[in-house]
Formats: sequence, C-alpha cells, structure tokens
Amino acid sequence: DQARAYMKNTTRAMNWSLEVFVPILARRQAMFINAGSDQAIRDAVAWGEKQGVNVVLRISPNSQGMAPFLKAHNVPVILGNVLSMPSNEDRFHAYTYQTAGVLAKAGVPFAFSSGGYSNVRLIPYQAGMSVAWGLDRDAAIRALTIDAARILGVDSQVGSLEAGKLANLFVVRGDPLEIRSQIKHVVIAGRDVPLESKHTELFKRYMSRQ
Repeated sequence: DQARAYMKNTTRAMNWSLEVFVPILARRQAMFINAGSDQAIRDAVAWGEKQGVNVVLRISPNSQGMAPFLKAHNVPVILGNVLSMPSNEDRFHAYTYQTAGVLAKAGVPFAFSSGGYSNVRLIPYQAGMSVAWGLDRDAAIRALTIDAARILGVDSQVGSLEAGKLANLFVVRGDPLEIRSQIKHVVIAGRDVPLESKHTELFKRYMSRQ
C-alpha cells in the first residue's frame, strides 16, 4: 500500500525501499516468493491475485502435487534441489526426481535451481536425474536455458543463441547432462573464458606425484 501511494506521487523523492516495488506493481517484473509447503503455494498465489501482481514461486520438489493448481493459475516456478530425499518416508524414493517431469506434463513453466551458490555446479545433474525419471530431455535443456531466462525476465538478452543476444555458450564433449562429460570451451559475452581454476591446478599437482 505504501508503494502504491509512492507511485502515485509525481513529485516523490527517491525512496529505495519502495522504488523496488514500482516495476512489480506495474507488472513489468514478477514478485519472487519462496513457498515451502502446499498451503504456502496456495496463499502466495491468492495474495498475488489479490494484489494484482505477477508471481514466480520457488517451490520444493516435494510439492509436485500442486502442479494442476499452478497450471490453472498460470504461475511459473523455480524448482528447488531435486537431488534430495522425499519429505515423507512413505513416498517413493525417486519422488523428488520425478517432480520436474510432473510439472512439464502439467504444462507448468519451470526452471531448475541449485538452492545456493555452493551447489551451482550440480544444476545440470539435477536436469539429468529428472530426465532419467520421466522429464523429456529437450524440456530439461529448456529449463536450464530459455525457460529459465523467460521466468527471470531476461530472455531478450540470454537463454538462446539468437542475433542481438549476449553470446553465452559452452562446448562440451558428450552429453551436457552427464557428469562424466568434459567442458571444452566456455564463452561469455563473446569472450572465450579460460577453464583453469584452483581445482584443475590441484588436479595437476596431485596427479604429478604418481
């Protein structure tokens, strides 16, 4: 309510605490909400509709039963780490691995997420595990690229190889969703980025001791 009043004031002084809500209330940007339970998902969607704002939900892979509800309300989601155990001990052991496939089958736009910066390297393998348990491989690639970009509202810049977009891409030997595949080149904004890191240096150091 404060942000709406702030928006209507044409002579307003900059208030950074309220300014961030302007594109959300103008529906130029979505409101991102963590929803850790089925009831939280219902409440978040109801709140977004009441406020007249677009919402994107970050949900647990244990909430796959909400797929029809999310589809009915046209809500995209960012899926939490699927490489986790089911929250209910009576559920099938691969329940979380199947969630991406269930969302895709229901027609819910989704993207994978790492759950934190320390596990970003595992995102391709979340997609790979989801493919092993029912997700279409092309849908998995889209969830890592163009669908993720659309959900974040940056698909005019990244997410696919098209004229006018940033030249972000990589070259891999093998399947990019397989952990044993080797990344040969990484290109960011058209620049070939060196692949050397402390991990590769440590590998060389310890392998030289043989």
